[in-house]
Amino acid sequence: MEENWKLYRVQPRSLMSFSYPSREDALLGAYNLDGSWRESALYIEGPTGERIEQPEINRWCRDRFEQLKIIQAPSFVRHLE
Repeated sequence: MEENWKLYRVQPRSLMSFSYPSREDALLGAYNLDGSWRESALYIEGPTGERIEQPEINRWCRDRFEQLKIIQAPSFVRHLE
């Protein structure tokens, strides 16, 4: 049975949900939002009703961003040499 994680996103005057096959994919969906103030991740709901609230989503996205900066920095420095 396939898991079904839903990412609930807020846009002006609407609440939309998108389904993902895993928790990680749903978090990546939140991370990949365009970053505008017009759209944000509200929460993620798991297949058995568990929820990931906005503060936890924000922490996960911030940690992911920091990890990507560390990973990409060495290749950027080599490019400049």
